[in-house]
Amino acid sequence: MELQKYWNMVRSCSTFSIVDNEFLQDITDEHHTTIDDEFIISKQLAIKIYTFSLEHIKNSRSNTTQHPELKILLDFAVLINGELGLAWNLKKQNFLIHNANDDIHINTLSVKLHRKAAVAWEYRKFLIRQVGIIENEFTILNDLAELHKQNYYLWEYRQWLFQNYLPDDKKQTEIDFLIKYCESHPSDSSSFHCLSEYFKQTNQNFLAYSWISALCQKYYGPNGLYTEKSPPGYETLNLFRAKFRPSTSLDSTYFQEQQILNRNTKYLYFPPKIFNSNHNL
Repeated sequence: MELQKYWNMVRSCSTFSIVDNEFLQDITDEHHTTIDDEFIISKQLAIKIYTFSLEHIKNSRSNTTQHPELKILLDFAVLINGELGLAWNLKKQNFLIHNANDDIHINTLSVKLHRKAAVAWEYRKFLIRQVGIIENEFTILNDLAELHKQNYYLWEYRQWLFQNYLPDDKKQTEIDFLIKYCESHPSDSSSFHCLSEYFKQTNQNFLAYSWISALCQKYYGPNGLYTEKSPPGYETLNLFRAKFRPSTSLDSTYFQEQQILNRNTKYLYFPPKIFNSNHNL
């Protein structure tokens, strides 16, 4: 098996993909190819590499002599199965003898393919703790956010970076970016939760309420962008609004507007007493 050859190809690509054998046969006679900076392998080859890698990874735990290509085997294991905790843990144990840049690159490819692999995102935190914040890390996260909408693990990781590693003089720039992102992605509840944490950590609750109130009016008001009964992001934005609302009385007019538009006002998160009294208006 030409593992070293494949690994070198992976290192030079920005995307790793696994496709059906039949799909790849329409492109090449081999079980792998590179197209537009993307390394593509067939499911058949992926299974072969993964089975071989997993066998030797398990053996390495009980044998004093490790496979000479253990690093490559670990990398392919987490590329093919981003949720393989055994491989990520062994990568941690062997981190000091590995190239940090290679580890960052492999992890990026893995979370790009396996967006919900929590253990892969935790390993990325481990890398940050070892080497500090990665150059262009937020640009990488921006690209991943556009690729995979509503990725809870990505936004939780981003909020962790903001809290622990982003310099104070860059935090407002990050907040401004995320405000614009949320405005154009009203259904991405994970990004709104991340933004709410940003506002809380920087003590900008009033700004948060002012912003979300204006956005709700822009999208859901009587002359708003959305006219349907259940518009995009309705629950997400109103939950955000309720979190930062200083007083329910500030939203009484908005509440009545939503009633007139025949929308589900439970998403405005008014206390039941107020909800019931207003419901009879």
